Amino acid sequence: MPRATHLSDSERAQIDAFKTAGWSNRRIAARLGRSFNCINTFVNNPDHYETNKKSGAPKKLTDRDTRSIIRLASNSMKSCNDIKNELKLDVSKSTVWRTLDSNQNIVRAKLMSAPMLTDAHKANRLQFARNNMATDWDKVWNAFEIITYAVFYYRSSSAMKKSSIWTGRTASTVTGTT
Repeated sequence: MPRATHLSDSERAQIDAFKTAGWSNRRIAARLGRSFNCINTFVNNPDHYETNKKSGAPKKLTDRDTRSIIRLASNSMKSCNDIKNELKLDVSKSTVWRTLDSNQNIVRAKLMSAPMLTDAHKANRLQFARNNMATDWDKVWNAFEIITYAVFYYRSSSAMKKSSIWTGRTASTVTGTT
């Protein structure tokens, strides 16, 4: 069965007036069409009517601690233990994790461990380095930039459908270099 609505301001004023006139809680409840328990709750503590009671243990972190945790965690790779120790908090690392997890602006996850390099990987890297010791990487990088620019320019311009890339012009004419 659904709960009834809270007492309106006019009903609260009527209850105060009826109590001042000496009416019983049951008579007031019958007159207003409300339950006796509703009237009794209001009469016993009118200042705290419609306020929820907090259940459970009190919070270990203050609002200031929560803000400090979030500030320290943003744009950093610190672990929950590092954050806890730096702020000198007397809470567990799980509490710090829950605080960060409840904040929608911070996304944290455990780092995946990188796979170990095998001897074959190390040998291949060493062979690549030996083969390319004489390579002028500035020329390779400049060629890469020219190709990247040409592809970007081609994709971003609808007029480039019949572009120089497909009509045989060189990359220097596309980029404007000589």
